[in-house]
Amino acid sequence: MPGPKPEFFFVPTYAAERLKAEPDLGPVMQRDLRGFYEASRAFVTAQRGVGAEAIQSAWARLATGDVPPNQGLVLSF
Repeated sequence: MPGPKPEFFFVPTYAAERLKAEPDLGPVMQRDLRGFYEASRAFVTAQRGVGAEAIQSAWARLATGDVPPNQGLVLSF
């Protein structure tokens, strides 16, 4: 494929490197993330599911585009 060589980007690794370089950034990120969580309640609804059947159902809905963008799936076994 023409163009620049693709580069793997993994957020947790990037965040860890960033925090090493700028340790004061950690508390700022935590504060801002808590603020985002609070504000997101106005536009994201958590839908919880437990068990293999709930996970399979959620995956099928995701794969067919039947999960609205304002719905956050929280799934566990």
